[in-house]
Amino acid sequence: MSLHRKQTFDAYKQLRLAWEHAVEEVLFRGVIIRFRKGGSTLSLAEVAVEDADYAAIDNGMTKCSNYAHDQALLGETAIPDPDELLADISALETWRSHVESE
Repeated sequence: MSLHRKQTFDAYKQLRLAWEHAVEEVLFRGVIIRFRKGGSTLSLAEVAVEDADYAAIDNGMTKCSNYAHDQALLGETAIPDPDELLADISALETWRSHVESE
């Protein structure tokens, strides 16, 4: 396996984790965090999830999942070029900036 292929798949694994953390920290504003007992239900009033948020998260997570799982790494999955990876990273940043500005 080429170094470029492995690094690209590793980058998509990290990007998938970044999407997960962004949902917790940015969209849910820390109200719901994995592995934490309970949630701050009184803070739910601060949470707003728009259709565009769902679409951005679904698109980002789905794309990352295509490359983040072992079968993609071992199979003949075509790897994105660096510009596509950068665009996917930028999509998360654009979404995060938009949600935080609201």
